[in-house]
Amino acid sequence: MTSPQRFLIVVGLLLLASAAFHGIVLLAATSDSWEGPLSWRKPILFGFSFGITAITIAFVTSAIRLGTAAGWTLLGSLGVASLLETALISMQTWRGVPSHFNFSSLFDISVFIAMGVLVTIIALALLVLTVLTFTSLRPVPPSLRWAIRAGMVLLIAAQVLGVLIITTGVEPAVTGDDAAVFGPDGVVIGAAGVLKSPHGIA
Repeated sequence: MTSPQRFLIVVGLLLLASAAFHGIVLLAATSDSWEGPLSWRKPILFGFSFGITAITIAFVTSAIRLGTAAGWTLLGSLGVASLLETALISMQTWRGVPSHFNFSSLFDISVFIAMGVLVTIIALALLVLTVLTFTSLRPVPPSLRWAIRAGMVLLIAAQVLGVLIITTGVEPAVTGDDAAVFGPDGVVIGAAGVLKSPHGIA
């Protein structure tokens, strides 16, 4: 295993630890719920999803012909951006303010923009790695080859759905299971976030 892969595994473990820690915080905060833009759900889900992704990518890239410099460029940027993205989301939750679509102050706007930049870095790294699974894959069993490629394509699909969420401004207008979701023009997109579920599943 290469140094960039080991780095990404460490990042993944840190993110999973963050998710577990915030899970304990959610259990301790008996007045809090799983729903809503201020819920501890966000640092839990983002820590878990980025953590699992980082560890998985570290192992997937062992099947890709990837030089050391390219490995650090792709895996290093993916790891650092994932850590920072989750840290910003967690910070906003601890501050008691929404992490997404929060335009209430210059600081909150700057955080949201920074999150967008970090997600772009993550998406670009994943896109390059996805292309490499089709062009530079080492000889592996056919089942593993298609599992790797299908998984990477699903990750890209998740990124595309994430972009759609951001560009349409999908965010619950109220909390609760039946919360209506509105775009920036006030048009109802769907109950409880139509795009969020497929984004998370992918």
